[in-house]
Amino acid sequence: DKYYEMLNVQKDQSEETVEEAFSKKEAELELKSKEGCVECQQQLVTLREAHNAISTRVLNDYHKVLNIDNKAGLNEINEAYEKAKKAAESGKGKYSIAEIKDAYDTMSHPTARTYYNLYGARPPKMLLKQQRTTHGGWGVELGMGTFKYALIKAWLDYFNNPWVEFGFLGTVFFFMGLKVWNNRHELQEKIREIEGMENE
Repeated sequence: DKYYEMLNVQKDQSEETVEEAFSKKEAELELKSKEGCVECQQQLVTLREAHNAISTRVLNDYHKVLNIDNKAGLNEINEAYEKAKKAAESGKGKYSIAEIKDAYDTMSHPTARTYYNLYGARPPKMLLKQQRTTHGGWGVELGMGTFKYALIKAWLDYFNNPWVEFGFLGTVFFFMGLKVWNNRHELQEKIREIEGMENE
């Protein structure tokens, strides 16, 4: 594969080895580019494209690895991960623990999960870094699936838990009751006025 040849790595080598080879090659080309090498600038662009293609490549369908669909929320993903991990540890699973963890790392991250569901690949690391500093209108953020979108999605996943819903409703009723209690004298006065009007 031409991408692996550009980084001078093998397909079966670890992600750490790939990252190390990319960083070394990138530093060399950046230095030459600063010295005025026009060809090196183009090679640097191509190198980054190759690194992006390799780092986002997915060997297994994450939905199948965790046995979930593309609408699964965080709670369901967590449960599926624990189940798949136990099956792998007992030797009954189809996938290795490393493959299961790889799938979980992507699917448990709101932004990465959205990206994977759309494109069938892991999001580039640089994209996730950029999203942490992205600022824009909420509509734009939702449309682009950037950091604010991830924040909203994370809250939706959080509130998908029935215990959280129960706690939320309990908090609402508590503050409503507190407001009534603080205004009880005013309410009692209103009641007396109404009773007085009825007696007349």
